[in-house]
Amino acid sequence: MTKEVKIFIIGIAVMFLIMLLIGGVYFAFFAPGPNSSENRTRQVTGTDGSKVAVRDFTPDIQMQTESSQVIKTSDQFDLLYFPQDQAFLITLESLPLKTARGEGEKALLENLNIPESEACNLKIEVKVPDEIDPNLSGINLGLSFCPNSTQLQ
Repeated sequence: MTKEVKIFIIGIAVMFLIMLLIGGVYFAFFAPGPNSSENRTRQVTGTDGSKVAVRDFTPDIQMQTESSQVIKTSDQFDLLYFPQDQAFLITLESLPLKTARGEGEKALLENLNIPESEACNLKIEVKVPDEIDPNLSGINLGLSFCPNSTQLQ
């Protein structure tokens, strides 16, 4: 074996070891472990009294009051949870309402890690403040993909 071939083989071996080391560091410090919030679930009581398993969103709570927890807030919507009632509220904060509701629904599904069909069994209200649309203020619009929701233009 020539000197160049030996150096090449040693170089490949060193690169392989470096890649193993980087992978080990990633999994040790950055990869979600079995107890991470991405893997933990919690039970929420549905509208029919059954339990729905959702991703444990409590580590992601942005703000908490005596009666509510803010899961996510944006220019378009606010997503809140009310622990005592095990209920959720999506408040639409911008026009067009159809877009804001879609973004709020997307955030709900992603934060709870559930499909639309399970979301329809949760206690969820979708509301609009009076200053955004006085005609729809106080009405529960519901989730767009659930039965009996108000369709928006």
